[in-house]
Amino acid sequence: MGDYLDMEHGRFTLSVVLPDGAIEEFSFPSKFTIDQVKSDILRRSAKFENLPEDAKKQFLLGMNEEELFNVEFTRCVTHRPIYESLLKDGADGEGVVVNCPSGATAEEFLSLALQRLRSLVTELEAAGEDIAKEKARLQAEEKSENRPDRAENGGATTSSSSSSPSPSSSPLSSSSSSNGVDPGVHQEKMSAGSGRIRVKILRQNFEGEESPSTQRRKPDSLAGAVAGDNGARRNSIWAKASPLTSSPTSVRSLSPRGFGPRESLADRFSDLSSSGSQVLLPRVDKRVQGNGPTLQDLKKGGPIAIQFYLPGGAKTVDLECLTTATLASLKDMLWEKAKSGDECLAEKARYSVKVWHTHMYLTGDTTLLYQFPIIQFCWQKQLLARLCLVDKLESKQDKLMSLQIGSLIGRPLCWHTSDEDQTSHFKHKISKLLAMANRDWECAAQAKLSIAPVPPDFPTDILVKVHLPGEQRMATTLHCPGDQTFLGVMHQLAKKSQATREGQLDPADYVFKITGRNRYVVQLDRKLHQIDYVRECLKRRVKINFSLVLRSSVRLEDVDGDLTMRSSISVPLIDEEDERLEKKLKMQGTCSLLELKRPFEFKLVRIENVKLGHDASDESPSSTSSTSYLYLEAGLYHGGELLSPVVYSQSVPTSENPTWIEWLRFETLMCDLPKATRLCVTLFVRDGRSNTRPIGWVNCQLFDYRDRMLTGPLSLCMWPNGPANPIGTCVENLEARSPVILGLEFSRYPQPVVFPDLKPLFPDTVPQPSRDEELILHLLIRKDPLYRLSPSEKRLLWKYRTFLRSLHSKSLVKLLSAVRWADVKMVKQVYGLLGLWGPLPPLDALELSDNELAAFLLQLVQVLKYEPYHYSDLAAFLIERGLQNRVTIGHYLFWHLEAEMSVPEIAERYGLMLEAYLRGCGDQRADLLKQMEVIKKLKSVAERTKEVPLARRRAVLHEELAKVTLPKSFSLPLDPTVVANGILVEKCRSMDSAKAPLWIVFTNADPLGQPINVIFKCGDDLRQDLLTLQMLGIMDELWKTETMDLHLTPYGCIATGDFMGMIEVVPEAETTAAIQKAAGGVTAAFRQTPLANWLRSNNPSDKDYTEAVTNFIKSVAGYCVATYVLGIGDRHNDNIMVRKDGHLVHIDFGHFLGNYKKFLMYRREKAPFVLTPEFVFVMGGKESAQFERFVEYCCWAYNALRRYANIFITLFTMMLSTGIPELTSEEDIDYLRNAFSLDMDDEEAAEAFKALIYESLSTKTTQINFAIHILAHRK
Repeated sequence: MGDYLDMEHGRFTLSVVLPDGAIEEFSFPSKFTIDQVKSDILRRSAKFENLPEDAKKQFLLGMNEEELFNVEFTRCVTHRPIYESLLKDGADGEGVVVNCPSGATAEEFLSLALQRLRSLVTELEAAGEDIAKEKARLQAEEKSENRPDRAENGGATTSSSSSSPSPSSSPLSSSSSSNGVDPGVHQEKMSAGSGRIRVKILRQNFEGEESPSTQRRKPDSLAGAVAGDNGARRNSIWAKASPLTSSPTSVRSLSPRGFGPRESLADRFSDLSSSGSQVLLPRVDKRVQGNGPTLQDLKKGGPIAIQFYLPGGAKTVDLECLTTATLASLKDMLWEKAKSGDECLAEKARYSVKVWHTHMYLTGDTTLLYQFPIIQFCWQKQLLARLCLVDKLESKQDKLMSLQIGSLIGRPLCWHTSDEDQTSHFKHKISKLLAMANRDWECAAQAKLSIAPVPPDFPTDILVKVHLPGEQRMATTLHCPGDQTFLGVMHQLAKKSQATREGQLDPADYVFKITGRNRYVVQLDRKLHQIDYVRECLKRRVKINFSLVLRSSVRLEDVDGDLTMRSSISVPLIDEEDERLEKKLKMQGTCSLLELKRPFEFKLVRIENVKLGHDASDESPSSTSSTSYLYLEAGLYHGGELLSPVVYSQSVPTSENPTWIEWLRFETLMCDLPKATRLCVTLFVRDGRSNTRPIGWVNCQLFDYRDRMLTGPLSLCMWPNGPANPIGTCVENLEARSPVILGLEFSRYPQPVVFPDLKPLFPDTVPQPSRDEELILHLLIRKDPLYRLSPSEKRLLWKYRTFLRSLHSKSLVKLLSAVRWADVKMVKQVYGLLGLWGPLPPLDALELSDNELAAFLLQLVQVLKYEPYHYSDLAAFLIERGLQNRVTIGHYLFWHLEAEMSVPEIAERYGLMLEAYLRGCGDQRADLLKQMEVIKKLKSVAERTKEVPLARRRAVLHEELAKVTLPKSFSLPLDPTVVANGILVEKCRSMDSAKAPLWIVFTNADPLGQPINVIFKCGDDLRQDLLTLQMLGIMDELWKTETMDLHLTPYGCIATGDFMGMIEVVPEAETTAAIQKAAGGVTAAFRQTPLANWLRSNNPSDKDYTEAVTNFIKSVAGYCVATYVLGIGDRHNDNIMVRKDGHLVHIDFGHFLGNYKKFLMYRREKAPFVLTPEFVFVMGGKESAQFERFVEYCCWAYNALRRYANIFITLFTMMLSTGIPELTSEEDIDYLRNAFSLDMDDEEAAEAFKALIYESLSTKTTQINFAIHILAHRK
């Protein structure tokens, strides 16, 4: 690898010579190890794609676990010319302007820069008098405006090119204190009237005593590298001086982004106002003046406090030693202290020293403590250094676990994050939860219980087949009553079994297992009709199969069950002791936000790397700068609500690195900002014809996870296009190789500004509404979640807030919608009301059983995107419940998170969630690794199969599957209780579709189980199918709880990655298109008899046919209501299947919420839902009693769903962040509001739906579409 170019804020920019001789720039976190750098280069560079595997392995040889900020890189640029791409004409404010030939070497450039800096000092001395006058003028202006934040600044004040006044700032920690300036810093002073300004010149960069080719640069402060703290960034702004003139050529820093990869030089210097051109002046460093510890003091030796966590993490030992001590002497002190405290430790060689809550190890017994980055960081920050002693065997296991987790997540665990402090905070909070997790959990679950009442038509006599234990695999079939307990089945089995005599089967020794699945009936007092599996088998006319297994072979303590029967980890989401300590420390040495009664404002400094490229051609900024302009739009939002009118910057000519130096002020006062306020910024380009388009956007929280407000300079990597989404991510675009970088600066204060803890206020009076007002309140509470309250309605709700508390607990949702969150007094009163409010219903409060929680898990994972910080109560809640029940919750939590890891906006947060879960899930991690291995191999097979012509796909598929080596046994992502151990290659096929999905048949690991049929899709986005099937499942459960089973078939579906996943195969089913093709082709689509004849052929007896027709009527009614409410489109006859037992099933949900397919701008599907004369013929015709029963089912089901309309609207609203094309805004969900007819009563709604039934039946375009589809897909 090439030269060490730059390091800033914990990142290195490396120039790497690739195999073809080309040189590429790469930016890495300073905490990356050398092996992670190599692996990341292989992943990110296209140059390595065609490199032979042997060459790749050679590149990865010599893996080094040393972290970047602990490695000294030798400069290798002396004899390499600086490339033209790193040069720029004209002064752009990025540094001291230096004239330099384009072919100059780095050594020549550094020599010229040194001369320029020395001449700068002389010129500034001449300008000192003018600067002093300007300073006095601005100080007088400050006093007249009475701006307290300026009065604190003892140095130079600022002036802006904007019309807005710009606050000066007094840095809490200035440039060198934040960046650990070494003793090698040379400082020259100059007089500026009554003040003094220091110009710092880094000897290691610019002095000529040592050749740059052999010189080694020391790493900057660890504050930026480890903490990522805003306060640790360089606190500096711009400066101006009049006597200087700009040189025609400006050589930028060796990094293409400017001086540093995260910020420009604008973030390093003070702002002195004058009328000349711009130069850059470093700020005065308080720590250099002796007000804080420096690295020089660290190397001289001083005491540092260290807290050691002993093995197990339960006990600690506090030490104090000199920074010049060796690691070996530190261990000696620890052993002596531990011995005196009666702590038993084995020999020292058995242990390793590790940084607490990280994967960083301290190695080398002769290494001095101050040489370790963690000691440097804690010394500079004056923090307690926390280390832990770990067993080396555990250390190896920990490293192996980290490799496994990194493999599952898809990136190394210490990849760069936007905020290292926040990441550490998340891990610290979650660590207590993980410490108490059961790490020896197996994938086994109790049989799911049905929550619906027993159907009145439930059979009284059930055939149950029981497989007996033993090598003979004997089985017996029992006739059991529907309300028979499993204990009764056990006794009945003992009497009938010929293999055993009565009394030999002791119920205490056995449990029942669902054959083919790892689901058990452990509690033998359960009745047959309580088991969901039994009900589904009876409904689908499938044999009921149980296996009798020894109770000792099932780890009962590991079997998941319902919320009420499982063993809980019992870890509170909020540690009360930690919370009290955090609150105590929060306000120490800080300033309350409520004391700042001034408008919020920030300085727009500059933007870097603006590229105005297009799809067909790449238009350079220089070619458009004369006709186009750039400007920014900024807004303050809270929960998607705009707090203040948006503000706009001045327009500047388009260039690659435009500069503003402009303050943007909002109307909102700082003391009125809610804690979750975010700044949303969009960069626009406007051409000569006043056409504008967004080219970049970024959001940032104004308060960090510690409730501290952003201060000082900040650089943000913007996302492309836009505009900014007020409820979108607040994570930077760190994945892009060359993003647009926005340079901002916030006002600074003598102390950190903290959002205080608001004390609840309680109302003195309790007004009562009039009769008319009470009626209005009742109506408002019943409004759907998307209803927008008017200002008068908000005032009414707030006026009678105490009355609402007694009215209905659900009224809390509407009351919170009426709160003005920028009104501190109102927020305090809301806090008071929350403590008095009645308990919410279980569904609203998420006090759900595991099966109920699993039904809403998809939305809860998506809602994590809206949380302002990585750690939240919701994140902890999901991890805790997932670890408690790893089959029902944890397994699907993993895959929901994993499927979104390709989305860069949320990958950082979801990666942390995945790491936390995988560290606590124990043995399940190995099973997930197997599943991931199977998925990757199937993906490879699917991609190869898709490349060949349709006629050869089956043969190629069988050939590729025969080469695949799978684990001996593995669970399927669709259902972790279904375990496979191979593939039946001869039964697999590639389906006739554009994406060529694979029909895969797995062998069941249970020798008594049936083969497992799945469809593996690669290239299709399954998220919309997953959401639709989830809604169908919820509808099915709701109808069952209302004592009506409409026989929906919400088959399994899981997304396992970006455009990849598995779908459960509906067994014994055929598409209506295939049925019509077999009955005559195109003409059969217009006949009434094909479907009835097909059902009769598969149900020859009158009893079976009558039962099939009943199943058909109920399922058609259910799907008519469901597809209408959800607005499901593309309902051609290949997307509708019928099972042999009569159940109709809809599949492939590519369009919903009323997004129907069109042909030549005309809507192809004109019927509200699919109901053809062919369907009605099966029911007996329009005049039959069965058709009337069908209409009754539909109207009843429609009204039953309307009572839960708010649930469906809320669930869809929670999915707005998924990026599903047909679900991007609240307007898309308006379809649901209209479909539920919320303004009608039940009788009116039933009549309306009855009209839809007859409208669908009389619409001929449905049959025409069926015929066209058959014609288009003839073979």
